[in-house]
Amino acid sequence: MLLKGAIIIRKKFSKMANNNLVTDKIYFFMKCSFLLIAVNLTFIGVLFASSVRSQNLNQKIKLKLENASVENCLSTIEKQSNIQINAQVSLLNKITKK
Repeated sequence: MLLKGAIIIRKKFSKMANNNLVTDKIYFFMKCSFLLIAVNLTFIGVLFASSVRSQNLNQKIKLKLENASVENCLSTIEKQSNIQINAQVSLLNKITKK
């Protein structure tokens, strides 16, 4: 009787060990697939990255503005330099003249 109980317990543990092997394999494949997806997304981001132009520091801009707002100054600089300047109008309005 005791021997039969030991055999049954042994079979249950062997089934659990097989299940652990299966779950370990599943976790391993999940980790590998996550890593591959992360690497692929990184490379896709690099492929879709646009080209960037550096600053042209040799270009000179002439400003002759009197009593002009900061917004007008920035728009004049944009026109002369072909550079787009992004600024919030609410922040520009907070700047006071001295």
